[in-house]
Amino acid sequence: MKKTFILLALAVSVLASCQDSKTAIDSKMDSISYLMGAGDGQRLEQGFKQQKFDSILNLDLYFKGIKDATNKEAKLDYEVSDKLEMVQNFFRTYQQNQMEIMQDTTGTVKPIVFEKAKIDSVSYIMGASDGKGMLDGFKQAGLDTIVSFNLYF
Repeated sequence: MKKTFILLALAVSVLASCQDSKTAIDSKMDSISYLMGAGDGQRLEQGFKQQKFDSILNLDLYFKGIKDATNKEAKLDYEVSDKLEMVQNFFRTYQQNQMEIMQDTTGTVKPIVFEKAKIDSVSYIMGASDGKGMLDGFKQAGLDTIVSFNLYF
């Protein structure tokens, strides 16, 4: 009973926050699409915070990349497949620096500081790549005709 009340309260608060949205919620599937997307977005954000990626990524641009990749009318700012190596190098450099910091007994190794333009590019590309992957997954599951992507993402 307590779980049902919490879920209902969450649904009401999420739907209420969507009332100012430019996209109208007109059906039960629209509501479900929005709630699914809000829940997935919250889990992604929490995961980034747990991994401390929120300190090296621009989450607004990450989510913009997801939205652009799933919007049929939007044109991506990058050709994602051509830029994935840059994302891999970014995280490789970050992980190497984190390992050096953990192994440093002198306290002289400092956290790497990336340029804002690099952070923004990597954030957007990651989001666009993840959004494309999610869209492909929805299509494979046959949900692309049921879920409203402009409300989900």
